[in-house]
Amino acid sequence: MNRRILISAMFFLALGGLLLHYRIHPFTGIYRIATIASLIDAFLITALLCARKSAIYGLLLKGMLTILGVVLMWDFSIDSFAGKHPSFSDWIFKSTLADILIALAGFLIAKAIYDLYHKVN
Repeated sequence: MNRRILISAMFFLALGGLLLHYRIHPFTGIYRIATIASLIDAFLITALLCARKSAIYGLLLKGMLTILGVVLMWDFSIDSFAGKHPSFSDWIFKSTLADILIALAGFLIAKAIYDLYHKVN
């Protein structure tokens, strides 16, 4: 697959995440972390993955931000269900599971870009 297409896909996925964060959460308190992480993801990580020499740093940073995002988003879901008795479908459809899966997909795209630079199968 063409590396430019993957880099573009990762950028647009990260930009979409940034816009979603900005639309859903105010830029206050703990939500600043999500917005700043999304900015780093969309611009810095994409730039790092554009060059072979810095691709490893982009992948490492993407992995750390993905872990941070998964933990914070799942914590947000748990907090939103506090005091309730959510059903299984609530955990699937009313939690941040979809957002977490999008973050994981972004990491896999970054890994594919890194692999293309280093010809890892």
